[in-house]
Formats: sequence, structure tokens, C-alpha cells
Amino acid sequence: MATYFFDSYLPSRLAHMLRVLDVSIVHQSELTPHQPGGRITADTDWVTVVRENGYIFVTVDRVSRKDTPIPLVLELNDVPIVFLPPNFLKLDKWTQASWLIKNWPTIDAYNREVQLKKWARVSLGGDIEPIGGV
Repeated sequence: MATYFFDSYLPSRLAHMLRVLDVSIVHQSELTPHQPGGRITADTDWVTVVRENGYIFVTVDRVSRKDTPIPLVLELNDVPIVFLPPNFLKLDKWTQASWLIKNWPTIDAYNREVQLKKWARVSLGGDIEPIGGV
């Protein structure tokens, strides 16, 4: 079973919701560094955790903006990525939750089919498009 990793752009409540539905998932806010009481916030720290644990990175498609280095770092570390629609975060929390519930089985099946080695962009309609990457 694949384990997914939600970055800090996605609300932790969505990770909790999927976990209740038996999805193996970790949210970035749940990671703690080796120092007691601290949280991982540096990209280099959580990218290492994602790579070492074989997680599938899930984020919102925002590559064209200031976060362009993040996909590059993930690619260099052989981390598969699922990009949710760019306007996903503009949806209200109920619509976000229902969108994930409706589309998660397809997202998970896609990742199992491609053996977790590709990047994918998911449209608001739920279509999955393979894109560059590992």
C-alpha cells in the first residue's frame, strides 16, 4: 500500500479525513525533527523524510509560481508527485473534502498502476494526466 505525503499547502484536516477512510497518509505538520518539541519546516528536511520512506508527495499545482525549486528538488530525489488542481484551495472545505473522497480511489489506482514512478496532474474534473518527473 502506498503512503502519501501532504505538504503544508494542503490542510491537515484533509489528511485526517483520508486517514479515517483507510488511506495511508502523513501531513507535513505531523513530522518532527530529531530535536524534542520541534517540527520539520525546512524543505531539505521533509524531502529527505519523503524520499527515505518512499512516500508519494501530494501538493497543489503551483509550479509556475515561487515554488518552482520544490519539484526540482523532489525530482532530483526520485520522489513521485501528485499535483492537485491549481484552484483546489479556492474551493470551500466541504467541496475540497467531497472532491478528495470522490477522486482519491482513481488517484490511488493510478499510482499503483504506474508503480509510483511518475508525476501526475489531476484536473478538477478528476482526470489524471501524466507529466514529466521521475
